[in-house]
Amino acid sequence: MPEQQIRPQIEVDPAAPRTNGRKPLLLPGARHEVTCARVARLVGRALLLRCPRCGGGGIFHHWLKQRAACPRCGIPLDRGERDHWLGGYAVNLVASELIWAAMMVTILIVKWPDVPWTFLTYGGAALMIALPFFFFPFSRTIWLALDLAFRHDRDTDTRVRDVTRQAPPPS
Repeated sequence: MPEQQIRPQIEVDPAAPRTNGRKPLLLPGARHEVTCARVARLVGRALLLRCPRCGGGGIFHHWLKQRAACPRCGIPLDRGERDHWLGGYAVNLVASELIWAAMMVTILIVKWPDVPWTFLTYGGAALMIALPFFFFPFSRTIWLALDLAFRHDRDTDTRVRDVTRQAPPPS
């Protein structure tokens, strides 16, 4: 009788994120893995103008003014760095430019050969003024979501309440 090979038992951690067999990205100095599902969840919450960390609402006083911290989990929304929001401004600028270009090209294709050049000129200018104001809160929450996704070690403030984990059901 041939000897049976002894295979080591691999214990699966139920709390570990599912990676579908791929090795998740673990950034240097970070304690949490960066997975597509995590980034998508954080950015999805940000697109709904909710706290990227916990999904709680009410993080804006009004359209152009963000609260200092999330009312639900307490995470500081201003990360305390002088140049932190430069990334948010870049997201705002890129998104506004892409939306503007897509709208201009769409109008150009739909109206060809009778393109309304005056409308495109003045409408495009008005759109480039209005789009950054419209997209401003989205750009701030998206940038915060990306910051939390890739620099999760900054989320270890002891003053922050952990509301992301559900309490076990009562027995």
